[in-house]
Amino acid sequence: MRDIKAYENNKNVKMDENGFPMILYEDGYFYNPVSFCHFTFSVYADYLKTEDEDLKNYFLRCADFLITLQDKEGAFRYPFEWYNYNSGETYPKDWVSSMAQGHALSVYTRAYHLTKDKKYIENGNKVFNFMIKHKDEGGTLTTLEYIDPKYKDHIFFEEYVSTPDSYTLNGFIFSIFGLYDWATLNEDYPKLKIGGLPAYYFEEGVESLKLILPLYDIDGMSTYDLGHVVYGNDGHVIASYHSIHIIQLSNLYSVTGEKIFHDYQRLWTSYVEDII
Repeated sequence: MRDIKAYENNKNVKMDENGFPMILYEDGYFYNPVSFCHFTFSVYADYLKTEDEDLKNYFLRCADFLITLQDKEGAFRYPFEWYNYNSGETYPKDWVSSMAQGHALSVYTRAYHLTKDKKYIENGNKVFNFMIKHKDEGGTLTTLEYIDPKYKDHIFFEEYVSTPDSYTLNGFIFSIFGLYDWATLNEDYPKLKIGGLPAYYFEEGVESLKLILPLYDIDGMSTYDLGHVVYGNDGHVIASYHSIHIIQLSNLYSVTGEKIFHDYQRLWTSYVEDII
């Protein structure tokens, strides 16, 4: 995550009276749940580097504000419209994203470690329960059936919920990172009784990714999503996301030991070694 000063120096970001970032969109400045979590992670990272108590308290204020952004179901609903280039639909405000849900779990995990305050567990459980609701019920969970009907029993969490699904790679990996973090609470604090579902969905997500990861490899780059498979477009390649994918696969390999993640990390790094 970037340095927190990067937000203060960004012309598309306005810091509110509490020092929280609002992002500029067509209709004004809004709190974006994912961007807000990124900022919160940056504050946390700076705290880890410095052990500055002011930064620790800043992080906790961010975590508490994040609670106010979720609704009673545990969903983070976006307060602005969004256009999905794959499906051609414009999402009305209040759309949801698995990436926001997963990021929030990562924030609440860290906040609980620092405070042992059960409000983070209570709200995190709501976030998790909404995240694993099928998209047909308003949640963010889907399957791989639009890639191939034989994969209908394999799960996927959608950053941008649509029908057919888009299968956004970075958003999915960030989503299951949140599940991984939440599952670790079971090991560290068994009396919390988080249960085995977060670990189950993380492991199922890993199995899905192992199955479809090769499909993201086209023309010497990684694609942002699988629009070229599901929608028949030319593939959405973004250089900055290619580097994110490489880092994500490295992190996934470190916690799972699954060789395919290491192999694709090395392959995708080789595509850009001459550039970097």
